[in-house]
Amino acid sequence: GHDSETWNKLAAAIKKEPRNQQARLDWADAHYAAGQQTALTRTLVDAVQAGAPTGRLKDALDLIEGSSELEPYRLSALDIIRDYEKSSKHMPGTAARVLDYAAVWVHDDGSSRMLEHEILRMQSPEAINQFAEHPRLDGLVLHMRVIKRDGRILEPEMVAGKPTVTMPHLEVGDYIETEHITNLPGDGQQGASYLGPRWFFREENIAYARSEFLVIAPSEKRLMIETHGSVPAPVVTEKGAVRVLRWRVDSSPAAPVEPNSPPVTEFLPSVQVGWGLSLEQRLTAVRDVLADNTPVDPRISAIARSLVQKVPAGAITERAKRLYRWVLGNIEEGEELDGRRVVMGRQGNRWRGFVALCRALGIKTEYALAKNRLAEEPTGPISRATQYNQPLLRLRAEKGPLWLTFENRYAPFGYVPAEVRGMPAFLLSDGKPERLSTPPDGVPDGIRYDGSAKLKPDGSAEIDLNLSFQGKYAVALRKWLSEVPERNLHGELESKLLGQSLQGARLMSFKIDHFSDLDLPLFIRMRAETSSFAQPAGDSLIISPPFTPRLSQLATLPERQTPLLIGEATDHRVHLNIETPAGARVQSPVLDVKIRDGARQVVVSDRVKDNRLTLDRSIALPAGRVQPEDYRTFLEFARRADNALSSSIRLRVR
Repeated sequence: GHDSETWNKLAAAIKKEPRNQQARLDWADAHYAAGQQTALTRTLVDAVQAGAPTGRLKDALDLIEGSSELEPYRLSALDIIRDYEKSSKHMPGTAARVLDYAAVWVHDDGSSRMLEHEILRMQSPEAINQFAEHPRLDGLVLHMRVIKRDGRILEPEMVAGKPTVTMPHLEVGDYIETEHITNLPGDGQQGASYLGPRWFFREENIAYARSEFLVIAPSEKRLMIETHGSVPAPVVTEKGAVRVLRWRVDSSPAAPVEPNSPPVTEFLPSVQVGWGLSLEQRLTAVRDVLADNTPVDPRISAIARSLVQKVPAGAITERAKRLYRWVLGNIEEGEELDGRRVVMGRQGNRWRGFVALCRALGIKTEYALAKNRLAEEPTGPISRATQYNQPLLRLRAEKGPLWLTFENRYAPFGYVPAEVRGMPAFLLSDGKPERLSTPPDGVPDGIRYDGSAKLKPDGSAEIDLNLSFQGKYAVALRKWLSEVPERNLHGELESKLLGQSLQGARLMSFKIDHFSDLDLPLFIRMRAETSSFAQPAGDSLIISPPFTPRLSQLATLPERQTPLLIGEATDHRVHLNIETPAGARVQSPVLDVKIRDGARQVVVSDRVKDNRLTLDRSIALPAGRVQPEDYRTFLEFARRADNALSSSIRLRVR
């Protein structure tokens, strides 16, 4: 008797949240149940026009119609396995991908459906251990099963709430088949742009027998195609209103992996397809998404004012700092994007929460996207359009602009990662995105060892040491210290901080300064004893200089095929005064050298005066990449630097 009330509620749910696909599915389901056969189709069209996700609606249509537009592009696993077995091929490795296949149908509105089909052959017990538990598949699952050597087919074992499914009774020679369809939304602008998935034809640990990628796209669209590595040209077929592009690579071996390399995906052969993409279009789209024109919530204003009590309105930096500290200390990172809800719920996007608090106090903030120094250089139109991907926030303070990130709750206020300093960026202000550069300077990422040691004739020593940590090192150490129980702190500092450089050292006492003041360096003052600061050798003592890292740990290969990635900038300094035993004399040459490789520099300026030996060393290693053609030069630099830093010092004591 209340049918009209039900229909009104369904309509109100869509009106309230036009992009809520569940509300639209409920509406279509109710009308379809009432006998309106075209309800799903009409609802799907309305959802596309509103820019709402359409995946669940398309799945419902497939369920009713019994197939999808990708049906002609499906492959028979049994036929592929039979052909593979007949060919007598053998792909090396613990497992082999007999088939790695995908077909993407892209619609005019930029939405798409992707069919993924994989067949994996077990070739060792290690592979069985690795793949017996398989992650659950997204979207519409068509096949997920074990195909035994004798042709039997076993369905996976599923347990409610378990994130994986179990592939039963796997043996060497068996196959795992997975096939599913996922839906990807459009750009919400009627197909003005499209960015497809990046498809890889090679993997770092598993060889591929057949890797194939199909794109079915409207013929009227002007496609951008970007390839990496050795990828053959596509086979193109025109089929009425659509164009089919097919790439195929056979017998692709496992990719080699080198230590300290950028992500291996940068160097694997791959292809990506899109249309309508440009840097300007992407920046404008990001700016529009980030724009917030909602009125200031009185509840947010009250919270913001309570956080800056007694701070003058003109002290913008101090006000922003208090908001920043509150956000990092009280808001857990989550998916919520509404700044008001983030602040009130104490969970969500910290950037949005901070901006909402700043708006409440009239502090002007602007988003920016910067280029990362460590990222690969663009190789085509798609990567050029997406190369600016490091988010930053700029606010206008009383003494000029301040730049912020929200990467870590222990970061200093105004900290910008070294890999983004001095890099080109775009400010996403109200008008056209403005090109500028990020500040070149910032808090250095470094460690400094200052101290003194009293060396005894038997090689033991008493040491007073002051350690100073800045930038990323202070952030990481503060996080680690916060997780160590106080009763274990002495032992952890002795073994993991002191013992790494002075084996067998005993920590007698310590003091930590500025742990809570995140804008200052973190200091740890230690007093320690060690029985083996120097090694006796006849009438001499041999000192191996402590607290100096080995750069050759970065250069472990004679040559490289991929760039060497130095992921963190290092500013490492040691200043240690060693009081030698009475009458002792330094026999080995005292080093005073400077070793350089571009911006990389190692300086050793040791000296001796009376009975005092001073070790004075510095290592400056900026974050960046060493290209394969420059690797030999870096390798020589690292070897020379290690020789200078680790060269033993001999003292004659009698």
